[in-house]
Amino acid sequence: MNPTTETAAPGQPPAPDDCRSQVLVRLNVTDFECPAEEITRLLGLSPTRTWRRGEKVHPRAQNTHRQNGWSLSAPCDPYTTGLEEQVEALLRLVAPHVDRFATLPPGAEVELSCFIYACDHRPVITFSADAVRRLARLGAAIDVDCYDLTAGP
Repeated sequence: MNPTTETAAPGQPPAPDDCRSQVLVRLNVTDFECPAEEITRLLGLSPTRTWRRGEKVHPRAQNTHRQNGWSLSAPCDPYTTGLEEQVEALLRLVAPHVDRFATLPPGAEVELSCFIYACDHRPVITFSADAVRRLARLGAAIDVDCYDLTAGP
């Protein structure tokens, strides 16, 4: 690795000359009008991150969030833990609070958001039937963004 090149922070695409595969799994709640602290109170879970409509998506970004948001990341190392393992870890974390998702404000959307940056292999994307059932109990949609950065055809 070039000593002047910084490794990408988790959640940011890896630099081409320092490509390390990573998987990020988050449970997001969006499309609510109340403060994010109210979502925290309703769910009984502390978020990894929150944002307000109109705030910049990233400190260096020009685009802004179009809605309020609350996000809980899987408690896993994004460089060494695969998709299925992270989904399972996140579902274990929210399991004691599953019934509280029914108390979210009207119109609030729940989504399992998965980002895969694959540098050294093409990723396998699978969700067990049990994971899908548990996500359905949360009322969660599933979104997977996969960036195949392998050099192969």
